[in-house]
Amino acid sequence: MSIFCAARTPEIRKRMPISQTLMGLPGTKLSDIRTVCSHAQGIAQSAQWRSENLPDAVTEEKDSTAAAASYVADSGDKTIAAIAAPLSSVSEK
Repeated sequence: MSIFCAARTPEIRKRMPISQTLMGLPGTKLSDIRTVCSHAQGIAQSAQWRSENLPDAVTEEKDSTAAAASYVADSGDKTIAAIAAPLSSVSEK
């Protein structure tokens, strides 16, 4: 999903692309997802996409997008997904 954010200062107004990734466990289908977790900013930035693609999913706020991705990975639950930066899905193990 690509999201745009407008940065505003008295001198500058610029549109910047923001890339977020919906992450779930392997084999998870979009229709499986009932809960989407992320940092408050990720939840806000994805509101339109979620309303179009996961209108019935509830949101759950986490301390960071990386914490949300880790929570999903540790949960073992295919009904939970995270919105986080693409690199959050890369394992260093």
